[in-house]
Amino acid sequence: MATDYTESLRSKFAQFLGPLGVSHNTYKNYLSDLLHFFDWYASLGLTLSPENIADSLTPTQLAHYRDHLISHSPVTTANRRLSTLRRFCQFAFSQNILPSDPSANLSNISQPLTAQEAILTRFRSFLKSEGASIVTIKNYLSDARYFMQFSPQLDPDLSAYTLHLQATFSPSTALRRLSSAKKLVYFLQSQPPLPPLETPPPAPELVPTPITPETYLSEVVPEDLPPPPPPIPSSSNQTLLNQLDLSFPPEISHETSIPPSPPPSPVSPNRTTSYSTSRLSTIIIIVTLVGCILTAIAAYLLARSEPGQIIDPSSTSQPLP
Repeated sequence: MATDYTESLRSKFAQFLGPLGVSHNTYKNYLSDLLHFFDWYASLGLTLSPENIADSLTPTQLAHYRDHLISHSPVTTANRRLSTLRRFCQFAFSQNILPSDPSANLSNISQPLTAQEAILTRFRSFLKSEGASIVTIKNYLSDARYFMQFSPQLDPDLSAYTLHLQATFSPSTALRRLSSAKKLVYFLQSQPPLPPLETPPPAPELVPTPITPETYLSEVVPEDLPPPPPPIPSSSNQTLLNQLDLSFPPEISHETSIPPSPPPSPVSPNRTTSYSTSRLSTIIIIVTLVGCILTAIAAYLLARSEPGQIIDPSSTSQPLP
């Protein structure tokens, strides 16, 4: 249950978020997640006050809250709430509400690897050790995922998969995907078996009474809070695929597959200068050729207009009768 002090903290936090330019949904999620943390803390029979907040919001207490989220929330929701808690602790430290930031080492919850992702991770390392290029590794991993969808049990008998590829893709694509499947099967047969994926034990229950959604979702934003600023469009950041490469059989060239078009590179000053010099040289050659042609035409016309005159540049003799 929220107290006057926690409501005051939430109101100050809302005012702190205003100038940051967060979107309306982010603004609401921050306040909702902070209320969820305060309600969880109150469910332990504890109360926050100006006198005990420094002793209450400790790294140990935040770690207990993280364990609670592991057991009671999806990973994406839990990580969002942990992000809110880190932002709130940074705010409280900047406003001298806390003497230090207790969330400095509060990490997100990792997504557990599936069996297929574990295989692909080792396959990627294997390809990298063979010195394959990034494009080749990208193609291998893409083809390996497709093979795993067709045969989740990774059947080494590829006869059915071969017929499927021949009926679905062009000959070149079918041959490439089949080559990748053979490479994956070879890797699995040459490597020790993967250890079974361990599921971490559930964290101990730290909350004596469960928190119902009605206790923290009924009122997300108090009426006296300033309205959130308009959303600011975020620039799209293109992340490079940090994938590894593998070597294909000599008859198949994975390097020749069409990779994503790279962004245009900026023209360097040296390249611009070279291009300008080349254009200037071309213009000079064209002007010289035009001048020669005009000179020849003028000489030809002069000779036709005075047929009885022999023009000798080295002599000043009169024309013959």
